[in-house]
Amino acid sequence: MTPCGLLVKLRATNDRNSIAADAYRDGEIDRRCKVDIDDLRIYGYSCYATYAGEKGELIVLLYD
Repeated sequence: MTPCGLLVKLRATNDRNSIAADAYRDGEIDRRCKVDIDDLRIYGYSCYATYAGEKGELIVLLYD
C-alpha cells in the first residue's frame, strides 16, 4: 500500500532494470497518484520494493 492507503501493484519492467508500480483506488488505476517504491506499507510497516540479488525475483522488504 501507499502511505495514504491505496493498493499497489508492482511489476518488473521488460528489461528488468527497474520496477513499475500502479496505485489502485476503488479497483481502478489512479493515474494521479505517483507511487514511490521506496516508501510502501505492509500492515502499517514501512517497506520497499527491490530485486533479490542481481536481476533476481522482485521482492518487498521491510525496513528495520
